[in-house]
Amino acid sequence: MTRIVAAQTSLSAGEFSPLLHDRNDLDAWQSGAAIIENMIPRLEGPLAKRAGTVFVTAPKTSATPCRLMPFIKSFGDGVMVEAGNNYMRFIDAEAFAYLLDTGVPVEIVTTYGDSYLDYLRTFQSADVMWITDRTGVTTWRRLVRYADDDWDIADFEYRLGPFFNRNDVTSTVSINPSGTAVDAAITLTGVNYTFDENQVGGLMRIWNGFGGYPYPKWEAGATISAGQYCEYGGRVYQDSGAGGTAGNQPPVHDYGAITDGGVSWVYKHDMAGVARITGKSSASWPAQIVNATVEEAFPATGASTDFAEGCFSDYRGWPRLGAIFDERMIATSTLAQPDTVFLARTGEYSPDNASFKAAAGNGEVLDTDAVQRTIASGTIDIPAWIVPTQEILIGTPSGIKRVTGPSIDEAITPSGI
Repeated sequence: MTRIVAAQTSLSAGEFSPLLHDRNDLDAWQSGAAIIENMIPRLEGPLAKRAGTVFVTAPKTSATPCRLMPFIKSFGDGVMVEAGNNYMRFIDAEAFAYLLDTGVPVEIVTTYGDSYLDYLRTFQSADVMWITDRTGVTTWRRLVRYADDDWDIADFEYRLGPFFNRNDVTSTVSINPSGTAVDAAITLTGVNYTFDENQVGGLMRIWNGFGGYPYPKWEAGATISAGQYCEYGGRVYQDSGAGGTAGNQPPVHDYGAITDGGVSWVYKHDMAGVARITGKSSASWPAQIVNATVEEAFPATGASTDFAEGCFSDYRGWPRLGAIFDERMIATSTLAQPDTVFLARTGEYSPDNASFKAAAGNGEVLDTDAVQRTIASGTIDIPAWIVPTQEILIGTPSGIKRVTGPSIDEAITPSGI
């Protein structure tokens, strides 16, 4: 009997599991193979030989391991970062050669030892790369290319948030800031509260009296006396001159003085203040009194039971992953909140910092304010990756989590996520 062998003109289905070897009823069976080695299936049908490698250059030293991380600004403008034991060098992806400065490879000093390199994760925008740590024990750093022979790495700063839930105001635990003005060096004194050494670098937000609340609401055309206060959008302002008649542009700024078209208003506070802990003031840790710097003005001094601790610190952990999505910077998964997603205020991020400020002190929320949400999936998973597309996709051991606005076409806001 003559054996008929059908010609197989396509292998686009790739390699089949042995469990499917006898499933000739499947359409894909006609385009599959039992074993494919050193070849890559193509959509057009044929197999292509797998790509090889080429020797580019030896690393700085072969005594310790190094890691290669792509730094891609755009098509045709790519650099390979050689991250080794406490250093980084840079290789031109087109010329296959180190970037040089007066004939010597460009090199910067880092804090990443060779045993730590596998924990690094990155995301990028143009000439800025942010470097995260999947262990969650170190803060982010940012790597900036100013020129091919001018690179810089520095810590990244999280401004004005995020924060845990506010303390129970009926408790006997309180914190007292000693000063109010932005950039002032103050102390924070705890009553029935002690600060941990690892809280240094972290934030504290305190609602400690509104300093004259309720303030009159700003109104267009209102008669304003010299030094008068007003409130708009949860923010408190003071006339910076001799008063006058209010214009028709309400004050919405949160720094300095801006005119409303008739009166110049100086931003004072948003009914709560923020301070960054800088070190201990008392003799030893844990400390009842710590030094701090005011980052957002306090309405007044005085002990308050109404406060909230910052989410990011050596004490609570740092975000493991990050990305840029829809004009917001994303941070996710700390040691204390492994399944929580934090989105910075819309458009308020730079190479060096991002604002994670949420609502104003009186609770008023803008669509552009920072967003903080915990993924309620029944399990607590440490994310392995994050990909911003039309939505935010977060890969976890139990599956892919999706973060979107009310619909894919709508922006994420504090009230719509």
